[in-house]
Amino acid sequence: MVTSMMILIELDGQVRYDRGRTSNTRNANTRYCNYRRLMNKIAKFYDNERGQPWTIRIIDTGDKYGREDCLTHEKEEPTVEFYDADHPFTIDAPSGTVLGQFVSRYYISTIADGKGGGLDLMGYEPKWKINALCMDNIRAYLEAFARENNWTWEEDGLFTTNFYRDGVLAC
Repeated sequence: MVTSMMILIELDGQVRYDRGRTSNTRNANTRYCNYRRLMNKIAKFYDNERGQPWTIRIIDTGDKYGREDCLTHEKEEPTVEFYDADHPFTIDAPSGTVLGQFVSRYYISTIADGKGGGLDLMGYEPKWKINALCMDNIRAYLEAFARENNWTWEEDGLFTTNFYRDGVLAC
């Protein structure tokens, strides 16, 4: 697990990451904390190898999602949405956070159990690949978020994953 990743929390509610570097942007309106102490459903990451900013959003049961938040997530297992943060198309209605251009959505266990390596979100679009180091940071964040919410999952040996909330198998 990456322990040098830090979250920058602006008092305006924006969440930004600092991978342990000293930043010249620290001021009275900013506080730093270890990412294990504060978990948010929306997180921003930067793929240094590709020069690409990403936003992820965790969608849980009952959360709105989709174009103009017209859908409601009804499954027990949360999903993770990936947004290209270079393009400020989508705004999270409850928080007002600019997410970016929607790229893809996966179940949280699919991403967290990825066993390392990068992720190609859309094969025909070269820009929408996330390199291994950035994906490792995303997985670490998702695992910490899951622990905070008492979510777990396990592979059942049949190429599927069982998802649990508070130790109870979610159907």
